[in-house]
Amino acid sequence: MPGILVKVLHSWYSCCSVVVRWGFNFSNAFELQCGVRQGGVPVMCAVYTDGIVDKLEDVGLGMFLLVVYCMQTT
Repeated sequence: MPGILVKVLHSWYSCCSVVVRWGFNFSNAFELQCGVRQGGVPVMCAVYTDGIVDKLEDVGLGMFLLVVYCMQTT
């Protein structure tokens, strides 16, 4: 992955604050500590999680449900 892309993604994800909207009310802004940004880059999430699932499958942690490999989450 090109270094500039890594820097852009790091900057994009390292300084996020969010506001929760409930109907017509808004929360105070707070810093996002983890998670995937809504409206973000879904391919990046898929690439990341696919790699994790592949590694868990390689070491035998999880199971197949029909043809889909599943893993336990907390």
